[in-house]
Amino acid sequence: MMKDKKLLTLKSNPGFAQLSQTLSYASQVLAYSLVLSHLTFIPYVHAGPTGGNIVGGAGHIHSSGLETIVHQNSSSMAINWDTFNINTNERVQYLQPDISSISLNRILDNNGSKILGSIDANGKIILVNPNGIFFGANSQVNVGGLVASGLSISPTDFMNGNYMFNEVLGSKGTVINKGLLNAASGGSITLLGKQVTNEGVISATLGRVNMAAGRQAALTFNNEGTIGVKITKEILQDELGIDPALLNSGEINAAGGQVLLTASVSRDVFSQAVNSGALSQATSVVVNVDGSMSLKKGADVVNSGAINVSSSTDIKRAGDVIVLGENISQTGNIKADSQTGNAGNIELHAGNKVELQNTATLTARANVTEPETIGAGGNIKILGDKVGLLDNSVVDVSGSNGGGEALIGGDRQGQNKNIRNADFLYMGENAKVFADALEDGNGGKIITYADNTARIYGNLFARGGNQSGDGGFIETSGKLGFEILNAPDASAVNGEGGLWLIDPRNITILATGNSGDFNTGGSDPVTYTANTNDVVLGVDTILTALGNNSIIVFTDSGGGSGNQTGDITFDADLDFSGIGTGSGNTLTLRAFNDINFIASNSPVSRIYNSVNNSSVLINVALEAGNDITFGANSSIATNGGSFTASGNNFDSGAATIDVGDGFIDLDGMAGGVALGNLTASDTIVSNLSIQGATNIIQQSGTTINIARDLFLGNAEAVNFSV
Repeated sequence: MMKDKKLLTLKSNPGFAQLSQTLSYASQVLAYSLVLSHLTFIPYVHAGPTGGNIVGGAGHIHSSGLETIVHQNSSSMAINWDTFNINTNERVQYLQPDISSISLNRILDNNGSKILGSIDANGKIILVNPNGIFFGANSQVNVGGLVASGLSISPTDFMNGNYMFNEVLGSKGTVINKGLLNAASGGSITLLGKQVTNEGVISATLGRVNMAAGRQAALTFNNEGTIGVKITKEILQDELGIDPALLNSGEINAAGGQVLLTASVSRDVFSQAVNSGALSQATSVVVNVDGSMSLKKGADVVNSGAINVSSSTDIKRAGDVIVLGENISQTGNIKADSQTGNAGNIELHAGNKVELQNTATLTARANVTEPETIGAGGNIKILGDKVGLLDNSVVDVSGSNGGGEALIGGDRQGQNKNIRNADFLYMGENAKVFADALEDGNGGKIITYADNTARIYGNLFARGGNQSGDGGFIETSGKLGFEILNAPDASAVNGEGGLWLIDPRNITILATGNSGDFNTGGSDPVTYTANTNDVVLGVDTILTALGNNSIIVFTDSGGGSGNQTGDITFDADLDFSGIGTGSGNTLTLRAFNDINFIASNSPVSRIYNSVNNSSVLINVALEAGNDITFGANSSIATNGGSFTASGNNFDSGAATIDVGDGFIDLDGMAGGVALGNLTASDTIVSNLSIQGATNIIQQSGTTINIARDLFLGNAEAVNFSV
């Protein structure tokens, strides 16, 4: 009761309220947790653990002065302690048969345990106190493995190998670390409770670090004895108030190992992921074999600290990081980099919202320094219902010998059932995503996707290597609403440009695009709301992209509000004379329904090169699920690039299609073809092929000049002259 009254007094204090208003969310939870740690743990009189009673297994306890030595003679041993507190100059040592030995230490104190001194063990120890466990700033723990739990387990269950931990009703179940927790190489550190905080340093080289918050959890052990954890009964954020269930503001180092931060019900993600290879493949660690989600309800996770599982010259492989929660706030750094091979894997998966804020960085980057060693970028997945890359946040999966894969909001066109799709995606103006090949190799893969609306105002890069390699693949898609500020870059200085895919429902190409309600200053522009208007893409954005890579503008099936039927409308004047090294790239318009060239907002609707004798060319491909139609004042001149079209009916009206020394391929048209003015002037390659149409006609008053051959297939009616 005294603790609750003190807490109430603190919350109602005007000074504290004013301070809270000036702090960011992460700063508030940190400040509040600092205060909470001092309120929860009442000072003790007697120093050192007291009242130790072995209730399972075999061993004995010896105390002398400032040191307590626990001798364990069996592989498993359970001890009930009256109190378990260690002062700054005190030490508790466990002498165990080997590193696989486990000692359960149940603390029956009505108060939380304060660990201010040292704990050493050559095996694994489990500390259990439902009233809380606090590791002070000067504490040092060096063990084969550690579990510090605010959830309880009975000695009988423990001795029988049933590692199920449950809350004690009315207890706080908090675990807070401000000290140094260190596991032996390949060992594990696990902090488990209803509320878990790390402000200190946790280290487990080639091992595993688990921070897990919930009401019930199960521990698992792999063949190497590494400890895994899965939350089986959630604690909800509403029950905790402002404090997140899980906060890391300190350092977690697990070189070549694994780190799990979870405040949500899910399976034992690392055991499942390692067995299935999910971490490095296009599937989420919380997706079952049948495609169902194992991620259930939970509470919030805040990481404002540093998590590092990178490899080095001594550690040959980079590790893996998984963060699971109802809402995830990432303002710190997570690294799964490599100097000696491929980079590692990172997955952030929120039941509701995941955001990268301030200068948050996620890197799975391969910077290979050893000769004759190949290293590609790793895999980063940022998934949730709402996904935000805000402020100056950075995601980087670049690699010396090839870019990796960044899946932000989903996988390609939202069609991978093993990767959850976001409803909303927001990427701020200063946010960046990199999937570059740094030296040689191809650029990687970047997906930014939302089933509803995607607002992408930042910069995306998937460039080929400086010495050799092609550009990568970038998708920017919002099915119902889509806004973009900058053209992605999938260029290659010593290879072919990559591909940019845009995939909304309806899209109109105009002289200038729009960025919706984008706001570069003032109030917070972040919105996770629907924009169901037709997507508008400016030719300036297309031209910038064509200078680096090919583009596919792709519309999906209807289903949005209004009249979104999957059309592409081209209503602009696109002069590609200035794309320079992008010469030879392809602009593909691929519509679920119709493709229409009209001159409504623009005096003309055309694609052309305005510079005489220029060698810059592009290829144009029109792929419609239904019809392709050219209105008045429309034309295409590729300056030697190819023109291809597929669909049902093709009507070029009085438009001019001039490919210069290129060719015209209409084999993909399955219905009627009505031709306007056509020119293809090379005597070697400039063919006209229309082999799939049912009938072919030439519009009145038009001219067809084909320098090479005609391939007309089996059309029922052919009526035109060359």
